[in-house]
Amino acid sequence: MRAALISIGDEILNGTTINTNASWISTVLQPLGVDIHEVLAISDHADHILGTLHAYVGEMEIIIITGGLGPTKDDITKKTLCRYFDSTLEFHQDIYDRLKAAFAKRNIPFTENNRDQAMYPHNCEVLHNALGTAQGMLFKRNGSVIVSLPGVPFEMKGLMTDQVLPRLREELQFPTLLNQYFMTSGISESFLARQLEPLEAMLPGHIGLAYLPSPGVVKLRLTARGSDAATLKAELEMLSNEMRRILGSGIYAEEPISIEEHLGKLLVEGKATLGCAESCTGGKIAHKITAIPGSSNWFKGGVIAYDNQLKINILQVNESIISQFGAVSEETVSAMLDGALTVLGTDFAIATSGIAGPTGGTADKPVGTVWVGVAGGGKKVVHKYFFNKNREINIEYACMFALHEMRLLLTEILVKPS
Repeated sequence: MRAALISIGDEILNGTTINTNASWISTVLQPLGVDIHEVLAISDHADHILGTLHAYVGEMEIIIITGGLGPTKDDITKKTLCRYFDSTLEFHQDIYDRLKAAFAKRNIPFTENNRDQAMYPHNCEVLHNALGTAQGMLFKRNGSVIVSLPGVPFEMKGLMTDQVLPRLREELQFPTLLNQYFMTSGISESFLARQLEPLEAMLPGHIGLAYLPSPGVVKLRLTARGSDAATLKAELEMLSNEMRRILGSGIYAEEPISIEEHLGKLLVEGKATLGCAESCTGGKIAHKITAIPGSSNWFKGGVIAYDNQLKINILQVNESIISQFGAVSEETVSAMLDGALTVLGTDFAIATSGIAGPTGGTADKPVGTVWVGVAGGGKKVVHKYFFNKNREINIEYACMFALHEMRLLLTEILVKPS
């Protein structure tokens, strides 16, 4: 079962608009067992749209088009689809009445060009858009289901959820698809690939392993496709056991959750609290944590001690430590951890200090040098990392490895052996 996603709009091609529609559509089709064969962004030109349709209709089981359905002259998708499907535009009185009522309710003038929003190809199935004026359209030809949706993201999502997915389930026979996730931290994608070579050699053709990397974290996904759910489940469990054996404590969760969300679960179960003392990360660790719903139950807060004087005055770092070893040092981060535990009154603490760049580096401490520390439960761990010369990347990696180090400490202190 293959799909092509076609996003229409010059604004996507020139970078004015980020194409979030295609990524969202992919996430809702994949669980159905659909392979996203190709994602295209094309211009607002009839010949380009027609050529793309000629290439994919009959080749893909599902084709989803977004964009170009508005009331302005540059919205040509509907008329172009008419040409391709040998259609004539048909007036829908019910849509027209509904649009007029919606405009009147919002006290917006209803101009005659809005009448075009009630005209649709006679041989399409009109998909009601409860969130906007442009309706969706569904066509069938040569074994393909072709769907055209508005480009406005919230309208597209509403139509996909309420109209398109139910219709696709009616029209098409989807395979059984099962996913098993493994979340890892602190292990590079290349190292994981080497470790998992024996497992990959065991995979039958209908089961695949995907590596989905991000800074400090790699999500692994085993995906099984077939017709017998019980057999697939047994095969996945056998392979999952092998994955657990190979990776061990490198796995922090078997569901697609962030590492900060996982920390929250450990802290809640252990009835413990966490705080941060951040220098080079500038509060980004605290931001990631507080983005998790319910984090107020286990995260007390943090100190952004960017300036050395704040390290001294608030975190109670002895001035002589900074004078002797520098702000970016094991000794300073160790003292920041002590201060965070005392000042914030938490059970566990994270601290960071480094040279994010692009300036400020020295021969001894080049840009990308970061000290990360975690403490709690009577234990303290401080590690030195070397990242690269990009400021944004250095900050992101410092955050993620700090969270990784805290995961290891919480697992050691709070998780009882099974």
